[in-house]
Amino acid sequence: MLGSAGRPYQGYAESAGSLALPELPNLGAVTALFSMRTPMRVWYAGPDRYRVDILGTAGEHDVYRLPDGEYTWDYGDNTLTELIGDPGVRLPRGADLLPPELARRVLRAAQGDPVSALPGRNVAGVAASGFRLVPADPDTTIGRVDVWADPVTGVAVRVELTARGQDAPILVTEFGQLDQTAPVVEAPRPVLGSGFTVASAPDVADTLGAYSQVPLPSRLAGRSVTSSDFGGVQGAALYGAGLASFAVIAVPRTVANAASDAAGKAGAVQVRLAAGSVVQLSITPLSLGIVRSSVSRRSYLLAGTVTPAVLKSVADELSRLRRSGP
Repeated sequence: MLGSAGRPYQGYAESAGSLALPELPNLGAVTALFSMRTPMRVWYAGPDRYRVDILGTAGEHDVYRLPDGEYTWDYGDNTLTELIGDPGVRLPRGADLLPPELARRVLRAAQGDPVSALPGRNVAGVAASGFRLVPADPDTTIGRVDVWADPVTGVAVRVELTARGQDAPILVTEFGQLDQTAPVVEAPRPVLGSGFTVASAPDVADTLGAYSQVPLPSRLAGRSVTSSDFGGVQGAALYGAGLASFAVIAVPRTVANAASDAAGKAGAVQVRLAAGSVVQLSITPLSLGIVRSSVSRRSYLLAGTVTPAVLKSVADELSRLRRSGP
């Protein structure tokens, strides 16, 4: 399965998430992926040549990945956009929830964790073999990941993610139709009357307005930075390994306040810290936090598949940081 990235396929898939995520600033499209049903049609010739259409009631939003670049087509706006640049850490999108892609991401993150066999099942005409992965790290909120894949090609056809302590999956993605043949994927062409724009590829830090000159610690809650490649933005980093990881982003106070309001409506709890406060929201398996430090006057957004206790420890350390940078 880890070596299946070069296997072509085309078909129809659906993902269904049940997370009751708050409406965080500028992240409406992302939260919808994990709280709603997402129908997708895909043509995948390889990791550098594919097309994924997200099908909605108001039209389609298509992503084209080609060797010479990336494009999006929005039927609602009737606009073709060429995306420039390759962001260090981009926002999740529908294509990330296709069974083969999600399975590879999970397996890469959890290599070495124990697995056990599951009964096979027929998915989209494939007599798929199954296995269950149980994360070994006690600090992750992911309880198990069940995967079914074509035993010949390694292409995953169904993935279920279940939170620790729960019985029903919080995310299921599977193919409804699947043809494992190579499709033809060509660059989109503007049609008469449509618009054309050129834009920078969306980055997590840009979307949330992260401060570019706010250095973060090399370790938080005993976990080291695993990625800080956010296009030169110092105030954003990923920490931890495997499925027990979390992101930290230094944001303007206005963004933190808006996120706190949204989290409060979703049932978040505000906890006083020795050097500030944190608004915590646990939507298993996702833990969210909004930190406001009274020492540095900085604000941070935290998110990850780690326990609320880990995130609270991170918040406490961040709240004590002395101000540096602008």
